[in-house]
Amino acid sequence: MSKSSANHVRFLTPEEMPLWDELVKASVQGSVFCYSWWLQATCGEPKVLGLFKGDRLEAGIPVFIKKRWFITACLMPKLTQTWGVIMAPMPGKKVTRASRQTAICQAFARKLRRYPIFQQTFSPRFQTWLPFYWQGYKEKGGVTYVLDDLTDPERILADMHQNTRNLIKKAQNQNIQVAPCGIDDLLEMSRKSFERQGDQLHYPEKILRAIHEQACAREAGACFAARDQDGRMHGAAFLVWDHHRAYYLVGGGDPGLRSSGASSLLLWHMILFAAQRSQVFDFEGSMVPGIEHSFRSFGARQEHLHLIYRLPLLAEFAYLAKERLIRRKREEG
Repeated sequence: MSKSSANHVRFLTPEEMPLWDELVKASVQGSVFCYSWWLQATCGEPKVLGLFKGDRLEAGIPVFIKKRWFITACLMPKLTQTWGVIMAPMPGKKVTRASRQTAICQAFARKLRRYPIFQQTFSPRFQTWLPFYWQGYKEKGGVTYVLDDLTDPERILADMHQNTRNLIKKAQNQNIQVAPCGIDDLLEMSRKSFERQGDQLHYPEKILRAIHEQACAREAGACFAARDQDGRMHGAAFLVWDHHRAYYLVGGGDPGLRSSGASSLLLWHMILFAAQRSQVFDFEGSMVPGIEHSFRSFGARQEHLHLIYRLPLLAEFAYLAKERLIRRKREEG
């Protein structure tokens, strides 16, 4: 094999991060969660394993390395929905592209076996995880909810459940207004939502602030709050986006004002806002029954996510036990 056509896998240097950002933008699997500025905000230092064909960066996968149970682990940072393998667009016949994609994934699966623990949720637009399965990885399903086409707001409104439309109208009739807000307003509402469930924030405040700063500086994120005519804040939410998809990243509300319909109005406002910037609205899903029902009521389609993981046996037992405990706690809450 000639040097110009040889494949090699290595970590990108800081100077190569602009190449990575170009790949993320061009790739079907790329998302706002993969850009180097997001990695900087959530991981502290961008770290990307890249596959080069000659001198060309053809594919890559972000990695977040930390110690877990005294073992080196390759995980995902908080507030990051999907990562996985990002590939450049490929010309040629479907069968040729599939073969090349399989070879790329095999190369990454082998390289990542150096980490005893691996856990990443791959993009729903990633089609083949079989090469990881062949290397001993496993898959666990998850879901998100999406509105696929934001070009016709009237159609979206018509497709909603009647109760959701009624809640939006109820909030409007109470003169509740949605307007941009600051990160402190969002954190206040988020804390109140978690406190209602007897819990604390599931993410470090420092990371949310860093994402907010980086996203707003690039016109890729915005916070909104719903307030009534007396100035009371009923809820707040944070939207991030790229040119493909907008994501409802974080939200919260005042438990004492839950019946006002403000949360539905807030989501509807963000959908309309996202329609001017992206093609798809992603509610970032939930498998908690009450939240799932709320997102589905907007007429959203269920989309499956793939958590690809590899754990030592005892670590897998501990992980599954923790997942069951969290699920039961959320269902009870």
